[in-house]
Amino acid sequence: MSFHTYKLDELKQVVPIEDLEEWILELQSAEENWKIEDTIIERNGKKWVVCTDFLGSDHGYPKNREHPLIFETMIFSEDDPAIHHSMMRYRTWREAKAGHAQMVVRALNGALEIL
Repeated sequence: MSFHTYKLDELKQVVPIEDLEEWILELQSAEENWKIEDTIIERNGKKWVVCTDFLGSDHGYPKNREHPLIFETMIFSEDDPAIHHSMMRYRTWREAKAGHAQMVVRALNGALEIL
């Protein structure tokens, strides 16, 4: 059975993991690989966090089997972390880093709807 789970190697390349127990152990032992970048933005008197993470599982499945979406950028309110306003998902570490930077620029320029 395939769980569509992944880890990152030392070069930040995505590597499939077929064994669910191995995947759980990998994620527990490599939490530093989950966090790609956080950026705090102040706008309209409020603070927002642009957060980009490695998800470890395919959040595009089953629609996107050939190109798993396993990285995500979201914008959260620092006052209420349960509120998020924008989200993008990516296939690679490089795409996630670039997407994070683009989301920060868009938020700072007012191109995203954050309160």
